Amino acid sequence: MVRVLAVLLAVWALPGCAITPPSSVFASLNSSDDAAKPAPPPAQRKTQQAGIGSSISGLWDSVKSGLSPNDSKAAVPPEATHTALDPAAAQKLVNTYRAQKGLKPLKLNAKLSEAARRHSEDLAKSDRISHFGSDGSDALERVRKTGYGARLTAENVGTGQRSLDEVLQGWQKSRDHNANLLLGDAEEMGIAMVYKPDTQFKTFWTMVLSSPRAN
Repeated sequence: MVRVLAVLLAVWALPGCAITPPSSVFASLNSSDDAAKPAPPPAQRKTQQAGIGSSISGLWDSVKSGLSPNDSKAAVPPEATHTALDPAAAQKLVNTYRAQKGLKPLKLNAKLSEAARRHSEDLAKSDRISHFGSDGSDALERVRKTGYGARLTAENVGTGQRSLDEVLQGWQKSRDHNANLLLGDAEEMGIAMVYKPDTQFKTFWTMVLSSPRAN
């Protein structure tokens, strides 16, 4: 089962005034149904995706969530996840996709990848999917903790996907996650995947897009 959660977060700055956006709100198409369903058996593969985006527009938008049937697929094979993620390969795929839409390429930023890695590790510890860290942090806070002075930040999260191609294709098929991939104001990106075999989801993906504040 593939479940999608998404929120659009607007962050902007005015001269001499920092504006903090309100708390993020998550929308789930079947949150009540999921709560009533028993946990899937170990052999059943389960994936989830979540995306949080930001733009300079200053507009908030609560976006839809969706489901895609994937219940029949087997558990994540270890051989598909033991290979470490190559951020440069992810950057190439994302930039190729953005170029097809007439958008500028993204630079790979080590601090953004570090923020992504920390969040994936945090999610793996509790075997969950969320834009909020166990310490209550959101994507923008995590990026700034690395020393990156972010002007805007967008984040996509996925769990259970077996490969870079799978997680990127899943994000592209979701309107809300796709909007993050094609965020025109983004200038840089970071991405990470953490593999934890003793969890339900096995793989925990985080992608961060951002732009630095002007000096």
